[in-house]
Amino acid sequence: MTRLSRTLTLCILGLGALATTRSHAAPKPISFINDVIPVLTRAGCNQGICHGAAVGKNGFKLSLRGYAPEIDYAAIMRLAKGRRVNLAHPEKSMLLQKPLLEMPHIGGKALEKGSKEYTILVKWLAEGAAPPDEQDPHVTELRVTPPIQSLSPKSNLQLRVEAVFSDGSKRDVTHWTRYATNDETVATVVPDGKVTVTGVGQTAIMLGYQDKVSVARIVAPFPNKIDPKAFTSLPRTNYVDSLVTAKLSALHLPQSQPASDMEYLRRVTLDLTGALPTAQEARTFSADTSKNRRERLVENLMARPAFIDFWAYKWSDLFRVNRGTLKDKGMWAYYSFLHDSVRDNKPWDVLCREVLTAKGNTFMDGPANYFRTALKPEELAENVAQGFMGIRVQCAKCHNHPLEKWTQNEYYGMANLFARVKYKADLSIYVNDEMTVYNTATGDLIQPRLGRAVPPKPLGGPTLAMNAPQERRAFFAEWLTRPDNWYFTHCIVNRVWAHFMGRGLVEPVDDMRETNPPSNPELFDALTADFVKHKFDLRHLMRQIVTSRAYQISSASVPQNAADDKYYSHFLVRRLTAEQLLDALSQVTGKAEEFPGMPPGLRAIQLPDTHVKSDFMDTLGRPPRVITCECERSQEPNMAQALMFINGELLNRKVGAEGGIVDRLIKQGKSDEETLDELYWTTFGRAPNSVERETNLKLLRKAVAQALTAPAVTTQAKPDPKANTDALRRRGFEDMLWVLVNSKEFLFNH
Repeated sequence: MTRLSRTLTLCILGLGALATTRSHAAPKPISFINDVIPVLTRAGCNQGICHGAAVGKNGFKLSLRGYAPEIDYAAIMRLAKGRRVNLAHPEKSMLLQKPLLEMPHIGGKALEKGSKEYTILVKWLAEGAAPPDEQDPHVTELRVTPPIQSLSPKSNLQLRVEAVFSDGSKRDVTHWTRYATNDETVATVVPDGKVTVTGVGQTAIMLGYQDKVSVARIVAPFPNKIDPKAFTSLPRTNYVDSLVTAKLSALHLPQSQPASDMEYLRRVTLDLTGALPTAQEARTFSADTSKNRRERLVENLMARPAFIDFWAYKWSDLFRVNRGTLKDKGMWAYYSFLHDSVRDNKPWDVLCREVLTAKGNTFMDGPANYFRTALKPEELAENVAQGFMGIRVQCAKCHNHPLEKWTQNEYYGMANLFARVKYKADLSIYVNDEMTVYNTATGDLIQPRLGRAVPPKPLGGPTLAMNAPQERRAFFAEWLTRPDNWYFTHCIVNRVWAHFMGRGLVEPVDDMRETNPPSNPELFDALTADFVKHKFDLRHLMRQIVTSRAYQISSASVPQNAADDKYYSHFLVRRLTAEQLLDALSQVTGKAEEFPGMPPGLRAIQLPDTHVKSDFMDTLGRPPRVITCECERSQEPNMAQALMFINGELLNRKVGAEGGIVDRLIKQGKSDEETLDELYWTTFGRAPNSVERETNLKLLRKAVAQALTAPAVTTQAKPDPKANTDALRRRGFEDMLWVLVNSKEFLFNH
């Protein structure tokens, strides 16, 4: 009997006034949704390692963290022939006896007699075990106090969590909230919300109650004693520096010294074009003494065809340009569309709208191929959410997301936006595999738990009526690309920032959860506001980043900031990508790579997709472009990579190639000093220092002299001393080049 039914019964009996009078004083009956489910969650009964697992435990299955109360109620009250409850004697219910260990329970003891949890369950059973009531108020917001706190190491903080309900009521749910920390090296948290600072830095404490989440941010400054003037006196080129410096000041982290001109040249050339600066470019920049040389360099790099090639390749990773799925013609059409978009500096919102609303023949309409990379509405929803919004929503397909606010209904609402995307194969499919993408006016995706479709609705966006005449993809694309869409605008800013700075403001870059807050929210918002103000101009965003002091500082740390890898107190060193390494090896050795089926002289970064055969790039972590995830590209080192550089066929072939850099310099009659200089300028973009010069030349000449005085093998022909010396010098310089390209200075962007 519902509360409304009980009130009506009392009124009929003439007791309505009494019931109304007492309702303010009498405690509310136990709510299955707002009281029982939190108990099961607190006790761990509905967690993934217990009865919340996909198949449950020992025949008893609950929905994960109570996302489906009606299913949980049925499992408790009706399944197992109703043996789990005893309404006549609540304390004898199996629901209580097992977690109390009064009956055998594999999960161990999960309940204490007399506890809050026990009292609620007993009272619920004694009241008749009321089922879930859709009229019960639901949680609309979680509020945590304090939301942000700066603490010293080893200090403690008690969090307080308040739930706001749809009827305006509020409840202290500190005891019932789920807690977790994003970084245990900074702070830990116990089930009652007590935080202990364990280290230095910044972290978020994740809070979860029912289907709502929130965070408390903990800041623990580094134990460095720094004069505040050290931060106020730092030069600033734009707003980026002001906000980076503010964060460093709050954390007591000093900033490293500026990078040298030659370090900056190499870094920004790699980051904007994917290539190393040539020896001539390095010498020219080294000789440039103008004050605005770095700004002019950036503009020069952005104007190069290599900039277009590089960013077309980078966006092809995100958009999954891959002939294995799209076939050759579709792949070329898709890649050409992206290449032209970069060339024209197409605004990001325009580019994304064109892709998400595309239709037509996939061999002729490039962006239509996006819908060939995933043919099911669920896959499209997941790819779009992760690629364009930075939301990993996959978990919500089967149950409410355990780490975020997205529910299963919201997942299927998002997927239903793509339920009317259809595909028609060309009649000659067995010849050329063409496909046409088009929209239909009918068709919905069924939410399996409900057995019916839910209205189409973007994640965090407005609902579209089921019978609305507006085409669903157009509705979604228009909403997605709005300037005030936080996820869309911040997602691309985070990707671009991570590319240049080595780490996203949110990390991983495509996991922008409310429970995974940015390391510098103020900077994140400022970058995004500036990006939107300039009409989604990616080149403007890049320019702001690469001309900031934050980007131009040295990768060399100082003792006080050596432990920092999140707040940009020094430049973060990272290995070159597989494609950059192959192109760099080809460039410095003077031996271009030949790719099967591709025009000669093509760089790796100019390839249209990652299905062009290259064992070298596959070993170095080239992504297959099968899923929409930054994790596809691997930068992790392994033994195969080390062996490929130590004694790999490709490297040995390039270093000793006829017509390569060493062969050319020897044939030109260059002196040892000139040859050494050219190798350094070509490989590192700088001249050798005095120690490097002296050491290398000494080793080279010693090796040549020893080889010339060694007993010669008897031959009929009289040896040519000069030819013999040149051959030995060549071998020596080849070994030297091998050493240079195996060095950290070459392999990493620093």
